[in-house]
Amino acid sequence: MAFFSAAIAFVSSFASSIVSSVSGMLSTALPRIATVLGNTENWGVLSNIVSAVARIFGAFTPQETVEDMGNRTLQGAEDGIRPENFDSWDEYVARIRAVELKPELSERFTLEEKTSAGLAMAVRAMEEKLDLPNGALVGLPLLAALNPDYFNAERLAGLLRTTHDIVSVVEYVDGKLGTTDGRSVEDILLRTGQQLEPGKTGPQLRADLDAVVDRIQRPEQA
Repeated sequence: MAFFSAAIAFVSSFASSIVSSVSGMLSTALPRIATVLGNTENWGVLSNIVSAVARIFGAFTPQETVEDMGNRTLQGAEDGIRPENFDSWDEYVARIRAVELKPELSERFTLEEKTSAGLAMAVRAMEEKLDLPNGALVGLPLLAALNPDYFNAERLAGLLRTTHDIVSVVEYVDGKLGTTDGRSVEDILLRTGQQLEPGKTGPQLRADLDAVVDRIQRPEQA
């Protein structure tokens, strides 16, 4: 099992290789995502959030979901349909969308495997849509996994309309930014919060954000 510890090793080496092929940087974030999520229900919640954000930015069609795209990605890879075998991302995605799903393979791949591959597709597709380098948005699913109530689809979409530096947002909630950079990210998060919840005061929005950051940095006290 390529990127999970023995305790949570439920993604095959085949699925891991496909995730790395589609979005190499996401594969480095998946161990933490898997640890935070734990049970199957939480994977479904994450899938719904990222699916919604991908649809908002036109990376997914209205009918597409993380799980479905992950299933197609894995089944396509069985027949050699991988990003490295195409001249462009658009050609690859078009071929993935044309994959005829086989029920026996859909049953063979686990929800976690399909979701992992689908997250890679969603992240890479959004990066392509927004003309960002590969790996720029790998923090989106991590933020949603860390606190899906706060980092829901609406807030993540709002963040993306304000900044593409999602890496710094992750570093902020992890307490890894210095004072100046931290205040800059904090301002972005508070402005996004004000747009989503105009009825709340500045102190209320700050209290909400502080509580979220505290729970992320001290999960044992949550």
